[in-house]
Amino acid sequence: MKRIIMMGILALGAGLTCVVAQTPAQAPAAAPKGPAPKSKAEMEALQALQAAQGNPDATIAACENLITKFADTDFKAIALFMEADAYEKKNDSEHMVIFAERALEANPQNFQAVLMLAKYYSSHTRENDLDREEKLGKEEKYAHQVIDMMKDAPKPNPQLTDDQWAEVRKDIAAEAYNAIGLGNLVRKKYDVAAGNFKQAMDTNSRPEPAYMVRYASHRDVRQDSRRYQRAPADQVGCSERSRRGRKGRRKGTGRRPRAGAGEVNQPLHARGARITRVETELSVQRPGVAAPRAYP
Repeated sequence: MKRIIMMGILALGAGLTCVVAQTPAQAPAAAPKGPAPKSKAEMEALQALQAAQGNPDATIAACENLITKFADTDFKAIALFMEADAYEKKNDSEHMVIFAERALEANPQNFQAVLMLAKYYSSHTRENDLDREEKLGKEEKYAHQVIDMMKDAPKPNPQLTDDQWAEVRKDIAAEAYNAIGLGNLVRKKYDVAAGNFKQAMDTNSRPEPAYMVRYASHRDVRQDSRRYQRAPADQVGCSERSRRGRKGRRKGTGRRPRAGAGEVNQPLHARGARITRVETELSVQRPGVAAPRAYP
């Protein structure tokens, strides 16, 4: 997965890296096809952002400096995503979500921001959350959006070969399937989650241990569910009756027949019950009732 992240950052930040590597004198005179700084001051802000990579606090400050001073910068979406990534490294999920959503507003095709949100909602939603379904709905929406994007996403970085970009697309789609599977685990849909993890395994460009472990952990549940669905109705009924019988014995029901309406005031031995020594002593204390013989 680290390879996925590195390749994704390379693809997303390629435009920024190529631009800051140039000096104003090296910039082409013709109108650039991709994003480009509009002034020397913006170029310096981009260079500061590039130098801050690896330091979350410095990256956040550099991003804020760029998007605040140069509101019309062509690098707004990239800067917002880099700021979201920096907050994620600081374990600040609240600000991470805010800036990832802002990055999507600036560029709806920012697949890294979409994947970041899908992974967040799949890993930060709990079974008893009051807004569980709302969060998981967002997770599924973002994950399916990533899968659709990866079907025909253009290569964002010319430095990547076609084969490398094809692998990155597969790995990102696999991450999305994995996020869907984690969401189904929260819903306790283990058989569905196993299918999602299988899709992640089959989609990924190379074997991924995390997907394999998750699929193996829930594969048996999926197979048991299928066997239960295929079992004859009478066999399922017998199993259910057996389960209810065990449950009743655990609660203590069925150990001794309940006394009928006319048997309530009869002595215990008259009802055919096995009498204990304690019950014998209690019977002796009741006036008008003969003490039965106590079994050892």
